[in-house]
Amino acid sequence: MGRLPKWEERKIMLAVVADQTEESETPTKRQRLSGTASAPSLSANRQANNASRSFNFMGLPPELRLHVYRYLIPHGLTIHLHERLTCKCSDCRPSFPTHIKHPRPLKPGPWVALQPGEVLLEEHPIKDETRLPCHFGVVDSTDVATIWRHYAHCNPQTSLFLVNKVISAEARAVLYQHNTFVFAIHGDPHRPVSLRSPKIFDVFGEEGRLPLLRELRSIEIALVLDDTATNLNFWHCKRLSARLEYFISVLKEYADDDKKKSLLTSLHVRYLGLKTFKAGLWLGEHLTTIRGVRDVRVTADHGAQMPDWFASCLELCFKGKGGDVLPLDYPDIEVKTRKHRRAMWKTTMRSTKEWDQPALNWEEFAKRNGIDIPDDWATRFDRGD
Repeated sequence: MGRLPKWEERKIMLAVVADQTEESETPTKRQRLSGTASAPSLSANRQANNASRSFNFMGLPPELRLHVYRYLIPHGLTIHLHERLTCKCSDCRPSFPTHIKHPRPLKPGPWVALQPGEVLLEEHPIKDETRLPCHFGVVDSTDVATIWRHYAHCNPQTSLFLVNKVISAEARAVLYQHNTFVFAIHGDPHRPVSLRSPKIFDVFGEEGRLPLLRELRSIEIALVLDDTATNLNFWHCKRLSARLEYFISVLKEYADDDKKKSLLTSLHVRYLGLKTFKAGLWLGEHLTTIRGVRDVRVTADHGAQMPDWFASCLELCFKGKGGDVLPLDYPDIEVKTRKHRRAMWKTTMRSTKEWDQPALNWEEFAKRNGIDIPDDWATRFDRGD
């Protein structure tokens, strides 16, 4: 029998190879029953090619990963954490278009739900009477809302917080440590809890979110003293003082290290609307327990009056320098009191300190650290004002 032509031999060889390939890719009955059937080689090749084309992002150094996150997560912003519609401070005027707001049921008007119950879009006028959108959204697994740039082309990648735990922790560092968060504290009534109201923390004050205060590195505390509306009466200052004291105690609980030193790197205290020195000036005494902050500022805005010597004293305290501020010693007096419509009188001891007087000896602290006090303030201290 003669030899087959070359094209016939090539055809038979291709048929044999194809038959062997089908047998190798088709699982036997035993393999199907045992569950050890191998995937087709073509699919395996595709997976190998896809794996070779993917990029190992976690293999990058942490410094490069943080640099990539900054293209996705806004940073370098001032984020206001208070209610713009109810707050009376001057920051809530239309010239300040960036605020945080709780997710809430939609109302007729400019509110639009981007994701039900999570992300809201607000529009409001600014100085030139144009309207720019402000984005509010949930940014991580703990549902902490934050604000983004009010430019329409800026679209934050909030899904970055849900990739894995490592990326979530690194991206949170960009969000919380590279933005300034503003907490506004005022003396208006809160319900149901007024003096130790969790509303002063806004979105951080809800259940399970207070530990996030440890992530913050730059904060601004705005003391809203609207004396034109409230005349800085006793209860207004009482609520503001108690809330400020509560704010500092919670902040130190979560934002201090093992040595009781603050983890904050920047602190800015602003007095808003302080047109008289009575009572409102000494509210800053509660802040003196914050120690070890590198960059501190104490300013007064929007018509507020702040003596330079007192601002210098507070800044020294925040930096942990100058020593402690000694308390003032107010003598106690006997006061006779009785309950309503009771004939029996009861004698009690009561301090002579008035509610609008300082509790710390700022005159001695200023002289000890070489801070000059004007003559008019020296006269006030001599009179006990």
